[in-house]
Amino acid sequence: MACRLIPLGSGSGGNATLVEFGSTRFLVDAGLSTRDMENRLRSVGIEPESIDTILLTHEHYDHSRGLERFTKKYQKPVAATGGTLLALNMPEHHIHRSVVLTMGQEHRIGPVSVTPFPVPHDAAEPTGFVLE
Repeated sequence: MACRLIPLGSGSGGNATLVEFGSTRFLVDAGLSTRDMENRLRSVGIEPESIDTILLTHEHYDHSRGLERFTKKYQKPVAATGGTLLALNMPEHHIHRSVVLTMGQEHRIGPVSVTPFPVPHDAAEPTGFVLE
């Protein structure tokens, strides 16, 4: 299965990365405004509604800024650890649907295996992801 990784934004102004495995598409983080994410996705030939899931590495604003609006507008689930979801301090109804991931445990999202692992950072439960 072919994989494509496209950084959409990186830095204090906002972080978001598109990861494609065949026809399965993830946004890793949603730290840009929804409008910026839409424009940047379309600039690389991707329609925002084609995103399958948002993987959230941690709760900091530069990684989660556009999360609430994007997930509600496009009805997309947010997959993150329980600690990250709790640290967002966002009412559950502000996210379309959340998928709680457990560190070190494989989760299937479509045909893709997603395994979260801990990373050092000053956040509640900062996470990296192995996607296979």
